[in-house]
Amino acid sequence: MRRPAQGQHTTLRLPQRLLRRAHSYRSGVRFLGQYLYAVTRSLSLLTGGLVSPDGRRRIRELATALGYGPRPRLPYVALKALVGPEVSIRVLEADISEWNVRLVDLVAINSIVARCAPQTAFEIGTGDGLTALNMAGNMPDGGRLHTLNLPPDRAGLPNEQKVGERFQGVPLEEKIVQLYGDSMSYDFARFHGAMDLVFVDGNHRAEAVANDTGAALRMVRGPGSVILWHDYGFRRGVTEIVDRLRERFSREGRLVAIQGTWIACLILGSDVPKLPG
Repeated sequence: MRRPAQGQHTTLRLPQRLLRRAHSYRSGVRFLGQYLYAVTRSLSLLTGGLVSPDGRRRIRELATALGYGPRPRLPYVALKALVGPEVSIRVLEADISEWNVRLVDLVAINSIVARCAPQTAFEIGTGDGLTALNMAGNMPDGGRLHTLNLPPDRAGLPNEQKVGERFQGVPLEEKIVQLYGDSMSYDFARFHGAMDLVFVDGNHRAEAVANDTGAALRMVRGPGSVILWHDYGFRRGVTEIVDRLRERFSREGRLVAIQGTWIACLILGSDVPKLPG
């Protein structure tokens, strides 16, 4: 057998069949590891997760990912299709708890606000003020955001949080007007036809979502105005009510869901129709 001369190297060439088999083996081992990890984490979540709010939230998200819940009817589009390939946004106070919108939802909201540049906006459901702060931070100078929540003694926020505490005492607070009341009985008349953008994220029961959606449709100015809903595809009440608008807006606007989020978006294209009964 001839040996290589000193200083020379040999290259071992394995048959392609052996290389494919080795690659398949590595992929199988990797998948087995992923499978075992998923099983153990799921068992832990489905047992220990019952006793913590965060665990219960993850269980709900897992159930949704596996097909539980409402079947959304809106077409899903990429966020880029709505805002374009480039849009600069500000993400403020991104310390997100289980009671806030998810980060991916917050990015979508901020992107749409930044692209649409509304001078006037309205939020139904302030909570601790995370979305209000971010919306205000992405509105143009001189923009004004009104945000409505149940009064503090009825708000029921967790961990002794206060309504709107995220924007209180910061410079952006001057762009935000805090309102108190129950959206089911609140008089929105002074805001009719005055809003460029409305974000609906209050009570998620179907009758409340229908009421808030009707209020949003009356508050927007008309063509070019935007309505956003949170928890579309996740909460049954939100999904059912927004889906009712699908046929209504087939010619009068663009109603879509944003891929990877729980956000539904309506961009008005003509006269604002009445909410279907």
